[in-house]
This record gives sequence, C-alpha cells and structure tokens, in this order.
Amino acid sequence: MEKMISGLLWSLLAYLIIVIIAYFHSRKSEHRKKETKNMLKIMTVTWLLSTVIITMIFSAT
Repeated sequence: MEKMISGLLWSLLAYLIIVIIAYFHSRKSEHRKKETKNMLKIMTVTWLLSTVIITMIFSAT
C-alpha cells in the first residue's frame, strides 16, 4: 500500500513538472498556447485513467 501511494505521488510530481514546463514553453506564441492546451488535456485524462487503473489493480491484490 505504501509503495502504491509513493508511486502515485511521484507520478503526480512528474505530471506537475511537465505542466510547469509546458506553461513556460507556451507563453511564446498563441499557436503554441492552443497546441499545449490540447496536449495537456490529453495528458490529464491519460494520467487520471492510469492512476485509477493502477489503484484498482493494487486494491484488488
């Protein structure tokens, strides 16, 4: 259980770092803002789904 929580916290930290880098990268132009916004939406959904699946797998065992 502790390893699962630790893994989820590390993945959240990695996700937040990516979001911060994407924010600074997208400040340069309007086109990049739209592109980055769409990319972050996809990343957020993917991260949430993987977190739910991992939690379900660990809670089943």
